[in-house]
Amino acid sequence: MLSQLHLDLSGNQIGIDGTRYIAGAFKYYNNINQLSIDLAHNNIKDEGANILARSLEKCENMADLKLVLKSNKISSEGAKNILKKFYKITGLNIDFSNNKINSEELNSVINIIFKCQKVTHLSLNFYGNTINLEQVQNITNSLKRCKNLQKLQLNLEHNNLGNKHIQLMANFLQSCQSLTEIILNLKKNKISAQGVKSIANSLTKCKNLTLLYLDLQGNKIISEGIISIMDALEKCERINKLKLILNQLKKQSEISNTSVCSLQYTFQLSQSRYLQSVVKMLKSYQTISQIQSQGFEQSQETLCYLDIINDEDAYYISRAFVKCQKITQLRLNLCYNKITTRGAQKIAIAIEKCQKITNLTLDLSHNQIQEEGAQSISNTLEKCQNITELYLNLSYNKISSVGIYNLKMALERSQHIIKQQFIFKNNGYRSDYSFSFE
Repeated sequence: MLSQLHLDLSGNQIGIDGTRYIAGAFKYYNNINQLSIDLAHNNIKDEGANILARSLEKCENMADLKLVLKSNKISSEGAKNILKKFYKITGLNIDFSNNKINSEELNSVINIIFKCQKVTHLSLNFYGNTINLEQVQNITNSLKRCKNLQKLQLNLEHNNLGNKHIQLMANFLQSCQSLTEIILNLKKNKISAQGVKSIANSLTKCKNLTLLYLDLQGNKIISEGIISIMDALEKCERINKLKLILNQLKKQSEISNTSVCSLQYTFQLSQSRYLQSVVKMLKSYQTISQIQSQGFEQSQETLCYLDIINDEDAYYISRAFVKCQKITQLRLNLCYNKITTRGAQKIAIAIEKCQKITNLTLDLSHNQIQEEGAQSISNTLEKCQNITELYLNLSYNKISSVGIYNLKMALERSQHIIKQQFIFKNNGYRSDYSFSFE
């Protein structure tokens, strides 16, 4: 007896007739309790949505529903008909991005969604729907009534949201003590430092929060907004999985469910002050096991390098690692900066004190590191006996051929490293010299 069904028909242009065939099959599966249907980009319109609604209402045992209706020209009427029969659902994932739901009628859809009072896991995607202040207030007021809600994923990207909208969102967050996981996408809106501070203050009230993914890139955030987020997170002691995207880079790095802390930034601000706030935050997360920190990654649309991290900044970063004694996976990308031998030594000393690291990615290419800095790194790698996987890039520094040779020999002596890749291209002594091996 089938109880779970996943059906992906996205991008097939099945239209109304195709929807009718799919709906007809559901009469044989009345006992389904978990259903995932992806009908994105199929032009099913309201008529197809109504056909789907009539077939799904027979699935009385439905507890978990994922419905992707992206780009289908569905109005609020079609959306309401699909949702109104599922008041018993505990897990609901609805994607209404890029549809024909106008601003006046979206409220009725929201009201239908939040009549599902038993929902514990809720994911809503309203990407690109130009939600106004009244609708944000309706969403937040409705969320407050979901007393059983534990996990919330809300995508409000590209909706022209400003600080007033964000204040409403912040008011909800600080009143919802049951939330343990929040994934909030506010990318490409009109949020300034004031709005970020509102979000930051609300997060300090979420005492049970263990997972946070917050995407604020593409807004108008200055250093004060970033620092307010860092200060707030310092007080969120239960968080063990954290993903922050706070930059305005055109290129977005991959999202990894395994990374606990990912910091990306290209702001013109006092870097030392900013990194001090990062250190404060990391010190409060001494139980985290995985850190991904990225200082700068060149975008395809960037025509010149941006120098942002120097030896003083490297010092602050290294101080943070010392407090995180449970780190097992560390990814540190500090390429294209102004780190010299002194900064490399500070980073090496910090890594050496984190003896539980098993997987290390260290990219210090395009800096100003000399032989002594490379020697410090090689000494550290020999002493970190638990490292089994290593990626090391020291290309485009100022390391002599002797320094490269000594480092290579040290790495070959590190028998505990099973999987390894080293890149030492163009280190000044011979411009065309490079090698890499595994």
